[in-house]
Amino acid sequence: MGTFVKGHAMNCVEFKDTLFAYIEGLLDKEEAGQSLEHLRQCPQCRAEHEAFVRLQKHLSARDEQFAGMSVVEPVMNRILQEKTRESLIISLFRTRWGMGLSAAAGVALVVLIVFLLMPGGQATAAEIIERGVRAVSKLESVHMQCRARTLPNDNFDLIGADYDFADLEIWKQFGDQKQWRIDKPGRMAVMDGSSTYMLLKRFNEGIKMDYPSADGFDTKWLHDVADASVILTSELSAIRTGLSDLNLTEKTGADGKIKKLVAIENIPNLPQDDYLKNKSFHTTDTRREYVFDAQSERLESIRIYMLQPPDRKLIFETVSIDYNQPISPEVFHPVLSENIKWRTLEQTFELPEVPDAAFYATLTPVQAAERFFTAAGNYNWTEAGNFWPGDMDDRYKQYLGGLTVINIGETFTSRFWMYRGVFVPYEIRLANGEIRKHNLALKQDAKTGRWRIDGGMP
Repeated sequence: MGTFVKGHAMNCVEFKDTLFAYIEGLLDKEEAGQSLEHLRQCPQCRAEHEAFVRLQKHLSARDEQFAGMSVVEPVMNRILQEKTRESLIISLFRTRWGMGLSAAAGVALVVLIVFLLMPGGQATAAEIIERGVRAVSKLESVHMQCRARTLPNDNFDLIGADYDFADLEIWKQFGDQKQWRIDKPGRMAVMDGSSTYMLLKRFNEGIKMDYPSADGFDTKWLHDVADASVILTSELSAIRTGLSDLNLTEKTGADGKIKKLVAIENIPNLPQDDYLKNKSFHTTDTRREYVFDAQSERLESIRIYMLQPPDRKLIFETVSIDYNQPISPEVFHPVLSENIKWRTLEQTFELPEVPDAAFYATLTPVQAAERFFTAAGNYNWTEAGNFWPGDMDDRYKQYLGGLTVINIGETFTSRFWMYRGVFVPYEIRLANGEIRKHNLALKQDAKTGRWRIDGGMP
């Protein structure tokens, strides 16, 4: 393994480079030992390892011919025999590490390959996808206009079946000078080549990172959508319980040209009653439809549906996709107001120092929620601010000031592996008499052990 170094603790990058070999039992004793030790210490890599094992078991359950199978060698041998398809699939598999994909994305790609090469598999759908990837393999730029069911002023990854559609616009510049920008009505995220920032338009506030980020501020799923050359593996990286459906249909488009539609269903490994289920792209059961032009072979549109059996509801669609069109420099360097209140990413999550920090570190999430709401009800903003990261501005003070606590419930968590916080149900009566019931999200500060507010203010 190219990145493995003997005699030191394995990091996440090294583990991902050895994941397949570890599963297959191909590592030597020292490599296997370091992989096992890393698994014990890293929840994220452990989740990806478990995902691979689940997918392997899923394939075995589909057909007895896969029982006890070794994934890597048989799949590659089978691919090598498929002369008409080998160029793209082998290229994707061999470059899995160089593309910076997660181990789960690599797992999903293996699952797709195995499924497509099974007797009776959807080989034609695979060919359409392959040609589509080749058609956009050397993009210089992409500009997408889209719409999604999301709240205009909230996070970029927020999705809700009952929300109205909001417009989204994505610009990406590839090559040596990588730049990107994503807009929704209440937010704008930009990477201008040297720094990355997000503007909260309604409040004229911004969060800035003094370095380029490939997908900052919860925008990753939109980058996956926009980067057509890796969209399939990016989409499949969310599939952790197996490939439930893959099919191909042909239709005539509004322009009179033949279109190829490939549909893939994705069921994340998250219970239906989980609090975060269907609240973001990563936690939603979806059907994704990719439409390719039969002549140019390029991806022309994407539609994503939330699956709510027996129905499905459209939650995202592209309105237009323009490839390799010149993008004005002003897109990535917009003129901003001089009055924007900027803060760093660290300041966004930073709690104020307190003299009795040891005491606050002993509080449970329920106790932290009780003290926070009680302090707000008494207009004690110093105490309330001990749980509020950054500065607590006037709009929240006006909203929460003088409230009365009706009930604080018991803590619960989500099984969504990407969220490391907890939730505390609450019911409060605002100063104007309005009653609000919601769940307060809290995360534990790694440095101090104190609980901080992470969301849940409707």
